[in-house]
Amino acid sequence: MLRYRLDSTGFVFTVNINGRDIHFREWDATDDCIYYMPLATLVDNGLASYVKNECTVPYESVYLLDDDDRMLLGIPPWYSKAMRLRGQSMLNSSDFSYAIELIAHSAGGALVPYDRKGNVVGIQSKRYLLSKEQYQLFDRVEAFNAADPDSKTTDFNMRAFAEIKALAQEAGCALDSYLQNENVYVPDKIKIDVNRDEEGYNLEPAIDLKEQENSKFKDAFHRSRKAQSRYNIQRENGERVRVVLSPEQKAGMETLKSRGGKHRTIQEIKDLLDRPTEYFDPEVMDLSALYSDRVIDIGLYKPKFYPFVCPYKSCWIAGANVETPENGTSKVTIENESQLNDLHTAIKEAEGAKTNIVHLGHVSMDIDDARFLADIAERQFNSPREPIADDGKVGKRQVLIIEENTEKLGFHTDKGIERKQAYTLSANPYLAEGFELKDHQAEGVAWMQHLFEYKASGCLMADDMGLGKTLQVLYFIDWHSRIYTRHSPYLIVAPVSLLENWENEYRRFFREPRMEMTRLTSDDLPRRFDKTVVDRIASLQIVLTNYETLRKAQLNLCAVDFDIIALDEAQRIKSPGTMVTNAAKALKARFKIALTGTPVENSLLDLWCIMDFCVPGLLGNAKDFAAHYQHPLRNSDTYVAALGDEIHAQLGAYFIRRMKTDVAKDLPKKTELKKTVNMPPVQKAAYQKAVREYDKYVEGAMLKTIFALREISNHPYLRDATLFDHDFNSLIAASSRLQTTIEIMDGIKRRDEKVIVFEERKDIQKMLRNVCRERYGFTATIINGDMPPIVKKQAGGRISRQKAIDQFQAVDGFNIIIMSPVAAGMGLNVTAANHVIHHSRHWNPAKESQATDRAYRIGQTKEVFVYYPMAVSDGFKSFDVVLDELLSRKTVLAQSTIFPTERAEVRPDELSALLNPSH
Repeated sequence: MLRYRLDSTGFVFTVNINGRDIHFREWDATDDCIYYMPLATLVDNGLASYVKNECTVPYESVYLLDDDDRMLLGIPPWYSKAMRLRGQSMLNSSDFSYAIELIAHSAGGALVPYDRKGNVVGIQSKRYLLSKEQYQLFDRVEAFNAADPDSKTTDFNMRAFAEIKALAQEAGCALDSYLQNENVYVPDKIKIDVNRDEEGYNLEPAIDLKEQENSKFKDAFHRSRKAQSRYNIQRENGERVRVVLSPEQKAGMETLKSRGGKHRTIQEIKDLLDRPTEYFDPEVMDLSALYSDRVIDIGLYKPKFYPFVCPYKSCWIAGANVETPENGTSKVTIENESQLNDLHTAIKEAEGAKTNIVHLGHVSMDIDDARFLADIAERQFNSPREPIADDGKVGKRQVLIIEENTEKLGFHTDKGIERKQAYTLSANPYLAEGFELKDHQAEGVAWMQHLFEYKASGCLMADDMGLGKTLQVLYFIDWHSRIYTRHSPYLIVAPVSLLENWENEYRRFFREPRMEMTRLTSDDLPRRFDKTVVDRIASLQIVLTNYETLRKAQLNLCAVDFDIIALDEAQRIKSPGTMVTNAAKALKARFKIALTGTPVENSLLDLWCIMDFCVPGLLGNAKDFAAHYQHPLRNSDTYVAALGDEIHAQLGAYFIRRMKTDVAKDLPKKTELKKTVNMPPVQKAAYQKAVREYDKYVEGAMLKTIFALREISNHPYLRDATLFDHDFNSLIAASSRLQTTIEIMDGIKRRDEKVIVFEERKDIQKMLRNVCRERYGFTATIINGDMPPIVKKQAGGRISRQKAIDQFQAVDGFNIIIMSPVAAGMGLNVTAANHVIHHSRHWNPAKESQATDRAYRIGQTKEVFVYYPMAVSDGFKSFDVVLDELLSRKTVLAQSTIFPTERAEVRPDELSALLNPSH
């Protein structure tokens, strides 16, 4: 029997059998193993811990459990009633404090007595779980109330109030009338405006408020003889806004008042502008002079969001003007709850795919923009009669503003290096004993050496997956470090899941003395510019980081002079104008290398954007490129191959791409096997019922039915959410695809070999793990988005994806690993497995091929078998059969050298023939 109690740190779970609390690791062997699985996942990832018979889940980790797991573990339901934040005393008083009240129904309802422990509130005899935002609000209020009264100065209280009010709004907590009417603005940075009129130069501060309010702030600054820590300004509607500055910001304002101000000559301010860091803290001064020639400013990242008047109604709706080089400006509006749900779904899909781009209808936007649009849409629905104004949530992120080359070519590097028929390798004698470059790898390194020595700005290596791009770049960097001994640091940017692999490959392939690799994440680098941090990075040898860290810490990373920069999986910067793309293009280096096996995913503009990082200007500006190459693809009669050849010629010596079929002649044979089993009666009945219930006259019914058939073909119990209500034998008896998969795995076990099973659904992944444990006596590892890509501290049994793969490969003989094709579909090396089962098919053949290439790559010594278990029926052509036919036809397109692999993806409407009963 599972029980829990609450202590100071979290939920403490125990399992009691026959009056004895048993050891946590023993749960797996009892009837209570269903409780073990979700808790063990948290423990394995360092998000929970156990001591003997107790498993402790910290309060913040509870939010990582899904709804089913929380219900299974008996965690209380969400608290869903009203809350109110009340101020006690006055904000400028040292005895000021807050109280959070729970209210029966609405803001005017009766108060409800409660007690709280962590994120659980008790009301009478019932318990409720606070949302993450509510929990954060309680914690912040508690911390403020506990502060020493002597520290509660007016400035301290004001700054805390700005944060607490924002938290309350996020938590959906109402404010009392006093707090509601108080407006405090705490700027992250003070900008410096440099203007000129007929009387001279004016240097004055600026903050990110509306233009009229900012003007009043400037007037208040000029009126006072000294810089103030607080400035009061009045809005048009009579409301007062208090602008509260930090001591550092006040010091910068004082410097600006004494050395800047109004009507100065250029001689008076020249020193100030030439050497700003000697006079200003970088927190209050634009430091763009520290960055590459491509950087033109340090500014506020501010997406273009507006309230629009709803047509035919006297109300307001949330919207945005989204600008893309290909389509220009597109207006996006969120007019109803259905469209908002579509936006939330698009955001979740982007998060699941680990991309920063959200696709909504015909437009694409940065994921942070999409999240903000969703937030203001929700708030706008709550106040349809008044337009939602910019409340300071947006525009607070300092980013590097670059020449984007979208509509005009504002920044370009010299070009003109001709492609050679062959390149001569300058060998590196420090390659480890027993290793040598294959012919195509030697050619790739020689190509990079040639471009570097001829002072090219960079290149794109687009070799097929599994051809050793990592080794080629490491060889080039190691060679460079030994030839140019006074080198600057090298930077490698990769998805977080691949950083460990880069470290392992460098240690594996090269002899001592080796350079030291230093991994830097967002925990190591601040968002704000810090000269000491920049100097520390500049003193390192090889820096490893990920794209998210590059985006967040761009003010520091882009201030470092690197010798060579390599971007692994460079399709991460395929979208012009996003923060991560612009941060990558703002990096400073003598030579930039982009690495990707899929240089064109969604459109040919992907290729333009990556090349604009390597060799800016080579393909012109984005608008002209799209018009010449991308737009013709809209016409079905466009000869795609000729278009690709034309682009290839324009890329010249700066682009190289080799395919496995052409150069990896020593790879073992790969055999693809399609295994079919007739649907059992329960699966066939569910499938035919879904087809019969399809009504072509109902909007959206086609897609809904196709996705239903997709689920049923995987397992019929997915449709009624009873997957985990059935025993082992019933699960197998109901699904032909599962039966086939087990038959395949039984054969692999007899051969004493290893297998990767690719499955995208988390519930099916869990089911497969349970089946493996029941049939083969061990718990298979699952690698999906829940497993951390990297782990900085090996504590609490937490392991990374690479570590999980290493453990899988280290087991002698038969072993099974279950992978999400999205989370593990790139970069990872799993050559100990020579069997691959695609339990579910990816609708993009290029993505499916990437997943297979985890095993079929250089380093594989055994024949590789790729299996496709398929649910079929004698009476009709099933979903699996139709999808397989479409994928087979589109594989030819996906293998094209320069072709948008997204266009090779199967579209749901192409499966519409499934809905024809005679089919």
